[in-house]
Amino acid sequence: MPLKYQSVKQTPGKADAVVGDFFNAYVKVNRGDINTTTTINYDSNNRVTSVEVTGDIEYTISYTYDSQDRILTTTYNIAEYIFKEHLIPNESYTIYTARFNGWNTNYTPSVYKNGTQITSGFSINYTNGTITFTQAQQSTDDIQVTYKHTIIVTETYDYSQSNKVIITRSVS
Repeated sequence: MPLKYQSVKQTPGKADAVVGDFFNAYVKVNRGDINTTTTINYDSNNRVTSVEVTGDIEYTISYTYDSQDRILTTTYNIAEYIFKEHLIPNESYTIYTARFNGWNTNYTPSVYKNGTQITSGFSINYTNGTITFTQAQQSTDDIQVTYKHTIIVTETYDYSQSNKVIITRSVS
């Protein structure tokens, strides 16, 4: 049965981790308090198989084990919010590209032109991380977008060498 924890509110300006009954922290950042809920899942051998955090910050950490109860892999799925990123235009000022592709399709990006949110005259390509305008923009226009994408980090543990663990990390 998974265990579930709810973060507790801290006073403004605090960055306290609550230990014991709670796994989460409420952190004061420039956008305000961050509220999360954490669920810890166990297998039949009482090993942690995953830690899932939802709310204002979202990520999952998953673990696999070998027959000796050593961790074989750790996978981090981190949903990252990118706020008002300045996009790079193509030569015709119709397609604007973000740093990251693979945008989360469950999150509707907000598009801004010269600081003002716009809701029409463009399409979003979630796979490529681009905004395509139906009409060319001016070279002086500043196009920004707020979006969410997922970073996946996998660590593989190799125990084949005596007195040494080799960890290989891949990021996608």
